[in-house]
This record gives sequence, structure tokens and C-alpha cells, in this order.
Amino acid sequence: MANEITVRGPRSWVNDILLGDGINKSGTITMSLAPTKGDCYLKGGTVDVDAWTCEGGFILGIDDSDSDIAKFFVGNTASSYQSWNGTSMIYQIGSGDTLTVKGGGDIVLETGGDIILEPSDANPALIKWSTVHNLGAAATVVRGLCIWPTTPNQERFYIGYDPTDPGYSRYDIIGLHSYLAINLRSYRDASHYVYLDLNSGGVGSDYLSININGNVYNFWSTYLSTPGGIHIGGITDPGADNLVVDSLAGAGNRAVIADANGLLSAP
Repeated sequence: MANEITVRGPRSWVNDILLGDGINKSGTITMSLAPTKGDCYLKGGTVDVDAWTCEGGFILGIDDSDSDIAKFFVGNTASSYQSWNGTSMIYQIGSGDTLTVKGGGDIVLETGGDIILEPSDANPALIKWSTVHNLGAAATVVRGLCIWPTTPNQERFYIGYDPTDPGYSRYDIIGLHSYLAINLRSYRDASHYVYLDLNSGGVGSDYLSININGNVYNFWSTYLSTPGGIHIGGITDPGADNLVVDSLAGAGNRAVIADANGLLSAP
């Protein structure tokens, strides 16, 4: 056909090849493999044609020895590469290399998608936040690694539990470790919430705090503080500032007395 060029046998083409005239006609390159007559491909760099891999290069074409499958490989088998073998798209990031998703980009796992970590004792597989990230114009809010749902109050997040599989495998130990504090929050609305804070702020400020609907119970290193009463041995309300011990109930069982400051002692 007019304006088509057929090249047979090894040839060297020195000048540029322009596809299309940019106005009236577009151009294409079509690979037409002759069965059993060898592979058909474009390549560059250091290429192992038999293996369809590279040691710093690329190959794109049709593999005649593998059921005429279209394949490509770009990169270096010893470090990082991307390839299509006719069945699977493979991305390998070599040790010391980085896969970067630019700002505004996302990694989306559709139904059935997984992120699988394969650690070893010597080389643990980690999900890390590279630097401290500040939010807000005044940069007063510091955020590290955050996970949150797309739809509020509908998704669930489990560790060591599979709600769809009664035979799930559990962890032996789950550890949460921090330098300053661990905060757990369950918040339904302004009248229904529970906060649990473990704080190791330093001398005089190490405590476990439980906030239930605004009532704060603090467990300090040497004592317990509570805004209400304490009931030992039961679950009924002892009344504000009261201490009820079920085993001491009944006439003649007064085991402690209080002084003018409210301090209790044995009679």
C-alpha cells in the first residue's frame, strides 16, 4: 500500500522514524508474528530475549515460544522492574529502591485485594510514616500514621479477629507501645462516650485515666481518684463520695471509721 515500508532481514535505520504527519494521518507500528518463526519484539539495553527479562533495559513484543503471548519487561531483574508475562502484572521494588506515589495519587484495593507483608526476624516488613506531618495553618496538630473509614460509623476495623471466619487465627500477643501516651476513644455523641488514656508524662503525671460521659477516674501510681462513689463487690450506685463494701454490710460490721478529713482507718 502507498506510504507503507516493509523491511525484511536485519537492517539498520539511522534517521528518525516519524509516525503520522500530525495533520491528516496518524501512524502505527504493528507486530505480525509468523508462527514458529521466532519472537517479534522491540528491545533496548541489556536484554535476555530467551527469558524475556533485562539487566537494565526493555523488551516489548510477542513470544513465539510461549503460545504467541504478548509480553513486556522494563527494568532490571536484580533490582526493580515491571513486567507483564501474559497472565500477571508484576512490580518488583529492589532493596534500597522506593515506589513513590506522587501527591494526590492513591493506591486503591478493590474487593479481594490485599497488602501482604512477608517479614523476617532480620528484616521486618513495616508500614511507616517517614516524617512528622503537621495539619492546620498554625501547624499545631501533629499526625503520624492514620487509618480512618470512608463512610462514618459503618465500617469496622479488627486486629486479631475475623468477623467472617469463626475459625480465624489469633495473635498470641498484641502490643501497643508509645513514648508518651496511648489514647483509646469510643464516642457516640456528647452524652455517650468513653475515653481510656495511658499516660507516662513523667514524674507525678503517670496515670491511667477513664472518662465515662464526663466522669473521670484516674489511677495514679499510688492511689485512685474518682468523682463519685466506690462499690466493692457489687454494681449498684453507692452514692456520691460513698464507699460501699458488700462483705461489711449488716449490723456490727463497721470495720473502718472516718476522721474529720474523711480519712478512713481501722477502729
